[in-house]
Amino acid sequence: MPSVWSVYFAVDDCAATADLAISLGATEMLRQDSPAGRFATVTRAGSAAA
Repeated sequence: MPSVWSVYFAVDDCAATADLAISLGATEMLRQDSPAGRFATVTRAGSAAA
């Protein structure tokens, strides 16, 4: 199983920030509203070493 980690950032505009990440090469996994607020999950394989 590959090692995995997650991090959360508070931003003013979740959709715009997710769109920016995607435009820079990330892959969108999920966008969702929750009781805690709106969030997006994006990934970019291998970028930790880049």
